Amino acid sequence: MRPPKWSGSAINPWAFHLNTQPYAFNLGAKLGLNTTDGQELATFLRAQQVEDLVNNLDGIVPETEDVHPIYQAFVPTTEYPTSGEETFLPLNPYTMLITGNFNKVPYITGSNLLEAAGFVGNDICEFIKGAICPHFLILFWLAAPAHM
Repeated sequence: MRPPKWSGSAINPWAFHLNTQPYAFNLGAKLGLNTTDGQELATFLRAQQVEDLVNNLDGIVPETEDVHPIYQAFVPTTEYPTSGEETFLPLNPYTMLITGNFNKVPYITGSNLLEAAGFVGNDICEFIKGAICPHFLILFWLAAPAHM
């Protein structure tokens, strides 16, 4: 069996948080529940409409932590150990990578034609003009295989 890895990387700075619990409590408070009880919060959030959850994500991450343009509150995070269950993500993915603390199996990887295009908008030329190193972006785009 070969597990697929499609798009992105676990070591991207925006793809992992050590602890997302404060963000969940901030979301609960924004929706009207002020509690410190995790179970009460989980029950409350499960009862909310999806649209209400999605439409209230802005502002739940403190500005001091919101340091990346595509920073999201809810991404993979370390798991708390649970008796009788295997922990899927016990550490930061970077730490697991450099220490070799992961299953070493063959895997398939891939990308999409317009990978991350949603982050640059509709006009790739405008994005390239505003890039720190536009020549690198143009060279990468020209050198990329047509099937990417």
